[in-house]
Amino acid sequence: MTISLDIPADWEDDLKIAARRHGKNTAALLLDSVRQKLRHDILPQAETELLAVINAPLAPEARHHRDALRRTQAERPLTDGERDALADAVDVVEIANAERWQAIAELADRRGLSLAEIARDLEIPLP
Repeated sequence: MTISLDIPADWEDDLKIAARRHGKNTAALLLDSVRQKLRHDILPQAETELLAVINAPLAPEARHHRDALRRTQAERPLTDGERDALADAVDVVEIANAERWQAIAELADRRGLSLAEIARDLEIPLP
């Protein structure tokens, strides 16, 4: 089948640059893009990036350090340095969790799902 496309003039340069970057001519790049969109087993790049954030593991050392300081705090008062270290360790874990939930929310929005639905689909327990 032959299809003719009218592409806006302002896309022409971008399309040529993208084709060169992929080592293809513009027709091949467009055909590959259409093939990719038609495949249900290939995620869009934006979703792939969001899932990478969602699935990125927090360094175990960060949780261990935080937990060790919390155990120390349960046994005795922390020194000023330990208190600062605990606050920093808690921040690292909370920031990572916030970034993860932000990515989950964005993925839910992209897929037209609620936060509970996307969490269930990804088998992520809700807080």
